[in-house]
Amino acid sequence: MAFLVVGGRSAGIVTAQESLTTGESSEEGALDREDAAVPAVKPGTYQDNSSSVKYKPSGSNSTWIKNQPGGDGTYASSKTGSPENSVRLKFTGTNKVSVTLRKSNNAGKAKIIIKQIGGAVAVSQTKDLYKQGAALFDTYTYTNLDPSLVYRVRVKVLGTKNSASSDRWVGFDKFVIFAGTANPTNTPTRIPTATPTEDPDDDGITEAEEAADELVLDAEDAGVAVFEAGQGTTTIQENDKKVKYKGTWSSGKDGSTTYKRANVKKNNARIKFKAKSVKVILRKSPDAGRVRVVLRNLTAKTNTRKRLNLYAAKVAYTTDEIFFDNLDKNATYRVRVYVVGKHNSPSTGNYVGIDKFIFTGNVVFPTAGPTNTPSGPTPTPGDDDELTKFDLPIGDTDSLTINIGGGGGATGTPTPTITPGGPTLTATPTPTGGAAVNPQVRFGIKIQGAEGIPDIKVRLKIVDLVVAAESGAAEGSCQAPGTGEYFYKDIIMSADSNGVYYPKEGTSFKVLYQEIDPVDVPVEQGGWVTLLYASADKSYSLSVKGEKQRSTKMVNKFVLQNNNPAAQNFDWTAEPLAGGDLPDPASNLGQDCIVNAADVSLLKSRMGKTTGEDLIVADLDYNNIVNAADNGIMVVTLSTKPDDE
Repeated sequence: MAFLVVGGRSAGIVTAQESLTTGESSEEGALDREDAAVPAVKPGTYQDNSSSVKYKPSGSNSTWIKNQPGGDGTYASSKTGSPENSVRLKFTGTNKVSVTLRKSNNAGKAKIIIKQIGGAVAVSQTKDLYKQGAALFDTYTYTNLDPSLVYRVRVKVLGTKNSASSDRWVGFDKFVIFAGTANPTNTPTRIPTATPTEDPDDDGITEAEEAADELVLDAEDAGVAVFEAGQGTTTIQENDKKVKYKGTWSSGKDGSTTYKRANVKKNNARIKFKAKSVKVILRKSPDAGRVRVVLRNLTAKTNTRKRLNLYAAKVAYTTDEIFFDNLDKNATYRVRVYVVGKHNSPSTGNYVGIDKFIFTGNVVFPTAGPTNTPSGPTPTPGDDDELTKFDLPIGDTDSLTINIGGGGGATGTPTPTITPGGPTLTATPTPTGGAAVNPQVRFGIKIQGAEGIPDIKVRLKIVDLVVAAESGAAEGSCQAPGTGEYFYKDIIMSADSNGVYYPKEGTSFKVLYQEIDPVDVPVEQGGWVTLLYASADKSYSLSVKGEKQRSTKMVNKFVLQNNNPAAQNFDWTAEPLAGGDLPDPASNLGQDCIVNAADVSLLKSRMGKTTGEDLIVADLDYNNIVNAADNGIMVVTLSTKPDDE
């Protein structure tokens, strides 16, 4: 029995079968004997924590780290390549099985082995799980098995890696044993999963069935008003009258967060709109099922869909999993949340919960540099649909600070208030749900020696000066905040044509504070960063740290105010971030907040490199080559910036 792989986008077909080593043959024989009394499971989904999934080693000798968040809820991982270090499942009644594994920049190699119990090996295939950048889960599917036979599928940790990976981890998410007869061709298919949380499995709803439902709704919604998203970001809660429900939905509440949920197949919630983007925030829970979200372009009569497994061991809310961007500003859309009526193990129900819809308008305010023209604020569409340019009178001033209101319930159309000849333009939003209750800041920075201007990530650190000074206050580390410290981590920054970086509107960042689980928070309209957990009328210091740069204290003492006053729109370009604290592949590209000999070594070993992880680590001037210029930046930092966190 030959198994073949169609390799991604490659047109060629290559043999997937590999020979087992003598040791692996011995392992398989021993497992045949060990599994003789183990019942073979029938078609279904078997997660990493299923009792039917067996690990080697087991018990107190196990080298597997289990219940890590990711994939369809959790995954297990190991990097020890000892004999029989593996995870396996015995099954029957199918000719199709899939294995979902985690790919990351610290992943190693694994071997997938499918063997008939007491018989021949059907599949033996090595997988290199290394992936540069954010981790994701890939599913490998194999067909042409005999449904009448009993098989074992096993993932073996090899304890090896390629040179680019920083470690040898193998992460296992689930096995899926498919029901019915699969494609009879001799072709196992690799199905990539775009994010760790998207579910690639068939949800039982065909595209023809979906299309028919959409046509019915087209007729029902013909007279429904179109919601047009205003400037900036607008949030529509689940109980807003603009959201139309079909079927029975119940209301619930988690603390201050309200939601609606249903568990009957084809019950749906939908909203008709015009906008640049839409994000759907859904509720995850132990009794949640699977959901399909359909974006229909009512103008072009086309559909785009995303599917998600909403199971989670504890209640949580999604962030960016269901997000549709770059929409046609001239088209009308409908987004529909569709209950599938199925769930994955170990969920106890099929519930789909809806929290809110978040829209970005087709027109946004600029974040910098008006044109010095004596006319009033006349919006003029530019080449970029995301930007409306304004001509503003600023008199004899050389600069203009634009303060865009954001946060809280402030939605609707901001009304610019202009002081001719003065330096400040304040856009005052029309509030609809009350003002924000947290301080917000906006800041501009530069990178020392930068030639290119790709998007970057920075960490904003603020310190409550009174709390941090108290006796017994615990000090933080580079990765975790201490007493009185707040980390606003992975803020995505975009540069203007002058190389000045500002927080990127519409993206999100993580907040780390005390023992509270990290929280995702969006960057508000105009690039304002909400300082979650911080308080007004208290004194803080503010520091910024770049992805390859040392931490720089920008403000020694500042009394924060709620919302986004002009005083909290900071210009920190006079002190560019100094390069040198390099992300270390040996610690999953983490930084240690010290510029020292270890960083020099990381840079020296990559001199002349022009691709991949080498640039991520050591290209300090962002010109796509590690060279003497990068070394010069490092030398300047070491000679002039000896103090680190």
